[in-house]
Amino acid sequence: MFHRGWGLFFGQVGVDGNKKIDGRKRHLAVDSLGLPWAIYVGAANESDAVAGFELLPQLKSCRRLSLICADAAYRGEFQTYAHYYGWQVDISQKPPSQQRFIAQKGRWQVERSFAWLNHYRRLAKDYERTPASALCFIELAFRECFEILFGFSFEQSINKG
Repeated sequence: MFHRGWGLFFGQVGVDGNKKIDGRKRHLAVDSLGLPWAIYVGAANESDAVAGFELLPQLKSCRRLSLICADAAYRGEFQTYAHYYGWQVDISQKPPSQQRFIAQKGRWQVERSFAWLNHYRRLAKDYERTPASALCFIELAFRECFEILFGFSFEQSINKG
């Protein structure tokens, strides 16, 4: 049984009416290889554009970034905020005549990154009590993905240096 004040204990938790889920949503900003540049974990009822505002300051250190590919949920104020940092925003949207699924430009890199995360049992469902601990487990999962994909071990590099 949940008590009304447990929201403070569990952190940001909300209900996404569109997907019919409660909990948290993960937001990623990835490069063309699907490697994360910024990660944000927020309440499920938080709009994607608001979560995008949380991602943009994390991207300031990415000097080579010039174009952000996003879906229609990031239209409007998010675009204006991104232009403030000097980045162009390309909104991909399906043509009105589209009847079946067609992969949209720039979306598959993000979807592949989410698929990598879903291979980890701890991340397949939201077990964490706080967004900070969920973020830590996402970072650990990506660290292991790097080791698998590139044969790079973070522990070896720490021990050498």
